[in-house]
Amino acid sequence: MLNRLVIDNGIFLDDKKLKGVREYSVIHNEEDNLATLTLEKYIFLQGA
Repeated sequence: MLNRLVIDNGIFLDDKKLKGVREYSVIHNEEDNLATLTLEKYIFLQGA
C-alpha cells in the first residue's frame, strides 16, 4: 500500500493533517522505494 506524505506547514498523510505531532522522523532507504515515518504525538487519555 502506498501513502502520500507531505511536510509543509504541518504533516499530512494521504491529504489528512496529523494533529498533535511533537516530533517526527522520516528515514528513506535509497535502495528500496520505502520510508519509515516515526511520530511522537500529544495524546489525551480519558478515564472511564
